[in-house]
Amino acid sequence: MSVKLIVGLTACFYVLITPASSQDAVNKQSAFYWGGNIGITLYSYDRSGIATDEFYKANGEAGLSFLFPIKSKTLLRTGLEVSYKKSPYLNGISTYESFLDAPFLVSFLNIDCSESERTKSVNFLIGGNLSLLLEHGTAMEGDEVYELTENAFGNSLKLSLLSEISYNLFPKNTSKVLQSLGMRFGKDFEGLVFEFDEKTKPIAKYFTTTLFYSLLFSSKKQ
Repeated sequence: MSVKLIVGLTACFYVLITPASSQDAVNKQSAFYWGGNIGITLYSYDRSGIATDEFYKANGEAGLSFLFPIKSKTLLRTGLEVSYKKSPYLNGISTYESFLDAPFLVSFLNIDCSESERTKSVNFLIGGNLSLLLEHGTAMEGDEVYELTENAFGNSLKLSLLSEISYNLFPKNTSKVLQSLGMRFGKDFEGLVFEFDEKTKPIAKYFTTTLFYSLLFSSKKQ
């Protein structure tokens, strides 16, 4: 079932970013925007109950970001990012994982904050995140480093739910730079995991909150 869902969401993603969608009257100045983003992510582990010892960790993230104006004021955001997580000790074992992430979100509520010479908007987006396993490792309590699993790359794929609220400052006519600042929230689901190798079963029980900043450039030539 998870495979069918992933295929369906991927198909919808490619339909949404076709060139025809870039001809929206609201954002005629650019077919799409591309650039980079940086962020700080706080994540916690879902213990499915009241934990005796709360678990929170934070790490930095960076990657590529793409923003497509589609339809009337609607935005589609995607990209490529690298992330990593370390689980709490479960039965004496902690799991380390790093992923290549491909987020895809579409705005469902768009608040226009434009001024006379500048387009600004507050956007609420929802979508998903496809995560391909890059590295996997385990450590026992008392270990100083994680023992990495050999040939773990590509052994699993998981789909997470994402939501976002962001403030987007579009470029003036004399500029090509778009800036985005926002918060992104994620939730894993154990039922949305596709495993290619049972020895690297991913930990799909995280909640994430990310504060991010994106600096993007118009694809349209002056």
